[in-house]
Amino acid sequence: MQSSDGGWGAFDADNTRSVVRELPFLDFGEVIDEPSADVTAHTIEMFALLGLGDSEATRRGVRWLLDHQESGGSWFGRWGVNHVYGTGRRCPD
Repeated sequence: MQSSDGGWGAFDADNTRSVVRELPFLDFGEVIDEPSADVTAHTIEMFALLGLGDSEATRRGVRWLLDHQESGGSWFGRWGVNHVYGTGRRCPD
């Protein structure tokens, strides 16, 4: 479920059209699932552990992460909702 831009969202691929946020009956929260740094990094980590570190999907994901790095060097973690979570995740020893 990799999005066409190379990143991964939590539940859906290419669910990025923000116009749905403007629907008048939308009172139940977020409806789009844009790729995020934390989900993309977790997916890349899984691919690497499975021996797929050189796959095209992994390379596209790494490119997405590099393209979405904040100017200060961090990444925003949507699910952890802070920059420390988005930046600090690493592979377990």
